[in-house]
Order: sequence, then C-alpha cells, then structure tokens
Amino acid sequence: MKKFLIFFSSIIVIFAAFIVFLFTPPGNALLKPIVESQINSKSPVKISFDKFRVGFGSIDLKIKFLKNSVANIKGNYSLFSQNFNINYNIHIANLNNLKNIVSYPLRGGVDTSGNIKGNIKDIKIKGITNFAKSNTDYFIELKNKQVSKILTDIKNLDLASLLYIVNKPKFIDGKLNSNIVLNSIDINNLDGKILASVKNATVNRSLLKKEYNLTLPKTTLNLDSKALMKGKKIDFFANLISNLLKANIKGNFENNYLNSKYTLLADNLSVLTPVINQKIRGKFKTDGIVKGKTNNLLVKGIAYLAGGNINKKIALYGLSADIQLRKYKLKWKN
Repeated sequence: MKKFLIFFSSIIVIFAAFIVFLFTPPGNALLKPIVESQINSKSPVKISFDKFRVGFGSIDLKIKFLKNSVANIKGNYSLFSQNFNINYNIHIANLNNLKNIVSYPLRGGVDTSGNIKGNIKDIKIKGITNFAKSNTDYFIELKNKQVSKILTDIKNLDLASLLYIVNKPKFIDGKLNSNIVLNSIDINNLDGKILASVKNATVNRSLLKKEYNLTLPKTTLNLDSKALMKGKKIDFFANLISNLLKANIKGNFENNYLNSKYTLLADNLSVLTPVINQKIRGKFKTDGIVKGKTNNLLVKGIAYLAGGNINKKIALYGLSADIQLRKYKLKWKN
C-alpha cells in the first residue's frame, strides 16, 4: 500500500510539473504548434501565432490570419472559475478573403477592438469598429452559447463606402445613422427596435449615366425609418423625401403576413423629364395598401393624375403579377 501511495504521489508530482512547464516559455513553445494545429483543423480560417504567451491566469497572443490580417488578444482568465477578461484588437486587411465564409465577394478592410468578459455560460462583448468609415459601438451578449442581446449605435456610416464593400457601384453619397436595440432575437419572442436615418444624401448622376444611360436631375435624399418588434409582430414606418418624389409607408408584419399603407407624391413631374425622355408637368399622387403573405401580395390603391384618378390592383404571386386598371377618369387641359 505504501509503495502504491508513493507511486501515485510521484505521478501527481510529475503531472503537476508538466502542467507548470507548459506555462513557461519553453512549454509555450511546445504548446504553440499543438494549439495551431487544433484550431486549423476545425476553423475555416487558417491562423498562425506570431506571439504565444500563455501563463497561469494570463494570455498574450498575436495571431496572423487570411492575408496581412492580424488579431491581438491579451487578458486574464481563471482555470478554476472559468472566468475571463480579455481585450482584442483585430485588423482585417481585405474582406474579400472571407468569401469562402460569407459566400459573397466583399471589398475593403475593417478594424475592430474591444473587450470580452464573463464565463462559458455568460459572455459579454463590447467593442467599436470603423466599418464603412463609421464610428460604431456594439454590445453582444451570449447566454449558453446563444446570442441573447445585440445593441449597436452606428454614427456617420458612409453609404458610398458601404456600396464599395458590398461590391456595388457608388450610386449614393451620404451618411447613415442607426440605433439598434435587440433585447431578444428569438423569432417567436422578438423585443427591440431599429431606428435609421439618412440626411442630405446625393445621387451620383455621372455614374448612373455611365452604368445605365440614365439621366437624373440633381437629386438629394432624406430618409427616416423605424421598426418596433414585440413578440411575433414588427411595426414599421419609413419616410423618404427627395426633390423627385416623396414616399411614405407604415404598417406591420406578423406571422408572415404584411399589412401596410403607402403614399407616393411628386409635386412637380417636370423633374422626371430627363428620366423618361418625355416632357411632362403637373402633380402625381398615389396611395393605397399592400397586404398578404410574402409569396402572395396584393397592392391596391388610387393614382391621381391629370385632374382624374385611376383605381389600380396588382396581385403578386411569387415572380408573376396580375395587374388591373379600372374605373378611370382623366381630365386633359390644353
């Protein structure tokens, strides 16, 4: 029995010594390729460690990934309580290198930094990013490895830069501001709001002419929109104002069913003359409703034009449409 206890104690001492050794610089050198190999075998993004310092309760890493992208991770952790408090700083040089993950050809780069703290069952991430030249703050909470809360405050996001990132021509130049509060993202128990606004955005007329041979007058855009989410219901509102037309829509979406009202107004049709290559003048207004399920929508309304009105009904079935114009009365003036 005594020999067994001595043997067992020796095993414990050797194991403890080996664990201690792993947290020393020579031990880190032994551990580094093992950790790299484990990550690369499971991650779609291959990484390599430029710096690998792991001690009892502390971590300091510099990770290279993709091409010329770097992540710096530094902080403290506890093996016993499994709590951690870690700062991160990430630079992605070219978002297009993520195409195998996001399945979309992105462009440009992005930087983000922040802090991750908590434990394996309760994680809080708080950070900032310069995505699309914006000043954006974000907060993400995970409970039991599931996202439970998202808060985002986006300031002065550059629309031209956003279009560049998503590989689209820079048709619009302006700034987007948005505030997103999602206290629950459970599709059956939503709780939150999304506010978004665009002020004095301008349309790139020369690019429209080049890409689509479309001639527009000098055009500015202002947009205010809001979405309120509670349970399975989403109430929404959007108001677009430009020198070409004004548009307003409000309604709700619940159980895959849309119920909304809309209004379109052009105070001076002459501004559309270069668009349709035909001289026109006067006012145009149309309003009505849009309702139905996403694969079976009904658009009804009245268009006011040339002193008269046109009743319209458009049924949308997937990719097909049934259009009816009836009960019309127009008055023409010389």
